[in-house]
Amino acid sequence: MTNSVRLEVPGCVTEPVIASGCCAVMAEDLGKEELMAVPGVHQVAVDQDRGLLTVSTLSNDSARTEACAIGAARA
Repeated sequence: MTNSVRLEVPGCVTEPVIASGCCAVMAEDLGKEELMAVPGVHQVAVDQDRGLLTVSTLSNDSARTEACAIGAARA
């Protein structure tokens, strides 16, 4: 069984490319990478056109992800 959290990220629509130290990075790729690094996150789906990230966690995962951990990664 999985639990899902949907995050509205309008910056994916208004600013789809982020400048980094060496090159440009797609906002959706950066968001997905950061959220997948949170312990307990199973999957991240990106809907760039609507500015939505859906984060799925496994409910039986021993490192269950708290909404606050997802929020911290988002900040």
